[in-house]
Amino acid sequence: MGKGSGLQIAIGGVLGLESLRTNASGSALTFAFSVATAYHLGDGTINVYRNGSPWATDADATALTGDGTRSLTFEFGNATPLNHGDAIRVTTANSPAMFTFVGGGAVVPLVTQFPATNIIPSVPTLVSVIGGVSTLTLNVTGGDSPTSYRVFEDGVDKGTFTVPIVVTPADGSKRSYAVAGINAVGESHKSNAIVWSTLPPAPTGLMATATAPNGISVAYTPTASDHALSNTSWEYGTTNPPTTSHSIGSTTSPCTFPDPIGTIQQNTTYYFRARGMDDLFQQSPYSEIVSTTTPPAIPGAPNLTLIDTGNPNLTFHFNYFGSGGGLATSSTLYRNGVSVGAITDGGQYTPPDADVATYTITGTNVTGEGNQSAGVQGQIVLAAPTPTLTALSQTQFQLDFDAPATGTVEALFDGSATPVTSIGTVTDNQLLSGIPVGATRYIRLRAVNSLGQSAGYGAPASGTTDSAIVVTCPPLTDSAGTVSFAPCSVTGGTGTYSGTCTIYPGGGGNPLSPTMSGGSPQAGPSSDWTYVGNGVFTYQFDVTDSHGNTGTNTGSVTVSGV
Repeated sequence: MGKGSGLQIAIGGVLGLESLRTNASGSALTFAFSVATAYHLGDGTINVYRNGSPWATDADATALTGDGTRSLTFEFGNATPLNHGDAIRVTTANSPAMFTFVGGGAVVPLVTQFPATNIIPSVPTLVSVIGGVSTLTLNVTGGDSPTSYRVFEDGVDKGTFTVPIVVTPADGSKRSYAVAGINAVGESHKSNAIVWSTLPPAPTGLMATATAPNGISVAYTPTASDHALSNTSWEYGTTNPPTTSHSIGSTTSPCTFPDPIGTIQQNTTYYFRARGMDDLFQQSPYSEIVSTTTPPAIPGAPNLTLIDTGNPNLTFHFNYFGSGGGLATSSTLYRNGVSVGAITDGGQYTPPDADVATYTITGTNVTGEGNQSAGVQGQIVLAAPTPTLTALSQTQFQLDFDAPATGTVEALFDGSATPVTSIGTVTDNQLLSGIPVGATRYIRLRAVNSLGQSAGYGAPASGTTDSAIVVTCPPLTDSAGTVSFAPCSVTGGTGTYSGTCTIYPGGGGNPLSPTMSGGSPQAGPSSDWTYVGNGVFTYQFDVTDSHGNTGTNTGSVTVSGV
């Protein structure tokens, strides 16, 4: 909003709305008014209503103070043009006015209505009388902004004062005070009265003593006052100075905390100070500040869980939340009721063996050792054994591993690189039979403790059974009745080989003598064989390896003889 020009006519010593016009574009409204010398303007705000709805506000209080005339222009823009016959109302806090806008930019006569206005201040409120014997401060509110105040002491005019109102009492005894607001027009009626007297002295000899983790006794010496003490109020708390207020409703000493409205925490330092209140509801100064620290309660039973059972350690988690006791400064682990030493949350313990045991925990502070937690059963989870598969023959393995002291060992066994077929519980040096010749098998083991817990299966191991023995011999040759045995080759099996060569007459039957043998089948029999005569003879070459696996080669030779 900006200022504009307009017809300025003073009307009757009050706020007078005098003229209304719009500019040529219809985007601004200018109105003029006058302000008389003694007129009371309230908060100095002008409000404009259009057809009953708020339209514009001017809070320029400086334009509404003092004598003379004023004019203001409201810029409202083409978005909300005025129309013929619009009802415009302009008000201040003390002057409602009504006129009708015709429009067209011409000056329009105003029809104004002004109610009778009391411009004398309204009655102020005396809030408080604060101070000592020498001077007092009167705190006042309300009264429609009087320019000064008249003070009455015990009903007698003590003179006029401006804010802040500071008076000197006649003496230090009990007095009554009231005020009246004054402005240029006149003086209001008297305010409410407040009785004052000298303040009661502060309590002395204050002492605070912690009597329990949640109890404190506070004692003091009540002091005499010009008026009877009605109660003693306290401020207490964990800060210095304390800030929590509480009235005990009497002057009795000592006072015990907690009481129905307070809670004292364990292991906490509390500060206290006190002051009295007399029958005039005047409060004394505060006493000195004292403090005391409550002891902690004996720790309650903690919540205990076993969070890891790795080998060789057990790991425990515990806390005292909700235990109802004091905070613990240290904790002790018990195994089967016997202390095994201090432990912290998340701490580990290595049991002396892999047996099942019951574990509990207690907390300790300066007050003593608390209650034991509920017991949890614990046993280390055994590490997975490392297996070894050793081929004993073409169809058997021997399974070996380091067996744990307790619990059982379970196996997964099949032909895949990561076996999944369970064969149940196995033992060290166990024989696994029925395996195909030359087959590769894989095995994984896990240890299961007596609580049914396991660290899982370990890495797989593999083994291959002995392959078939294959004996390959070149054809035997005959030269003038002497049969030559060339070396044979042997594959498969395992370890060292031994072999026997047996010759049969062409028609079958018992083998001929002698039977020839050799320690190394690959080298053949130890010597050639000589036979006089003609005929077809067969031979059989038998080979055995270190595991007892056997292989055979047969053939025939025609002997010409000599």
